[in-house]
Amino acid sequence: MVKILLVEDDSITREILANILTAHQYQVSLASDGQMALELIEQFEYDLVILDIVIPKIDGISLCKQLRKQGYETPILLLTAKDKITEKIIGLEAGADDYVTKPFNLEELLARVNALLRRGKYLNPQEIIWENIHFDSVNARVTYGNQLLHLTPKEYWLLELFLLNPKRIFSRQAILDRLWDFAESPSEGTVSTHIKSLRQKLKAVGAKDPIETVYGLGYRLNSPSESCHCSLPTQSSALNIKDDAKQKAQTITSGIWEKFQTQYAEQASKLAQIITILSSTKSDLEVQHQAEEIAHKLAGALGIFGLVNASQQARKLELLLKQTVLDAMHIQQARELSKVIQQEISHWSLDHTKWVM
Repeated sequence: MVKILLVEDDSITREILANILTAHQYQVSLASDGQMALELIEQFEYDLVILDIVIPKIDGISLCKQLRKQGYETPILLLTAKDKITEKIIGLEAGADDYVTKPFNLEELLARVNALLRRGKYLNPQEIIWENIHFDSVNARVTYGNQLLHLTPKEYWLLELFLLNPKRIFSRQAILDRLWDFAESPSEGTVSTHIKSLRQKLKAVGAKDPIETVYGLGYRLNSPSESCHCSLPTQSSALNIKDDAKQKAQTITSGIWEKFQTQYAEQASKLAQIITILSSTKSDLEVQHQAEEIAHKLAGALGIFGLVNASQQARKLELLLKQTVLDAMHIQQARELSKVIQQEISHWSLDHTKWVM
């Protein structure tokens, strides 16, 4: 099971990424600022850290430098809204292994996540077959014969744990430590409940129980009647990878857009109001910085939903608001950019969601 720490201060972007990663059977811990991320890293082991550069308390670059100085070797993937070579070089020199520029394509993000995991210590077989149970880590799915098993993330991780460690006995506490996040505060009975549910789902499709109860010690993988082996996906399976990933991402992203479209519209409206205030008063750097932050978040998030033009206009507006002094021409440009952003958000619907996986 892959454990990923996602450090992102924007709640909507954080939810999108967390849902996408969870749908691909990664276990995700969340942090909204650099200090929280540092505390989690000191307490728990992760296979990958996805780190936004612009976060409160400790920014992403500083956190990356600090971790590498302390000898932290886990791969770090930076999220940056700055599409400049110099900014990317700074991130890589700080110790990051790779970066993705916002607004990012989710297919590219997942590809980079997988590449970093392969490069790091986490490298598992793409497919494991045990007694006609096919565990496919590429598509994040489990089948018995031609039947797809609808497993929860925890059930999927449980099966993966036993298949990857066929001779090891795991106590309930050891399973909790590996598969549950500290914030969930589960009891050992939770493990028994999930194993029972996994067994029932396998039994329902006629599969042999892969989990042996070792009384007084815990659980381990049953010995198969035929050798368990690992193999690459078949050609037909490989052809379905992109379609499966696309469908998952589209479903998740559409649901989140429906949930947060009103909030984005409110942010765009607030941005327009602040620009109006700036046009009627003397230069107020605090108010101007507030508008810049809103534009920054919109630029990074809207592109994920396919609002490419709105994202680009928000980026232009963000750069414009970085000006120390805004003259009448700047204000007029800001108004026009803000108007375009508002119109695109209000007219966008789920049917128009065209970002591609």
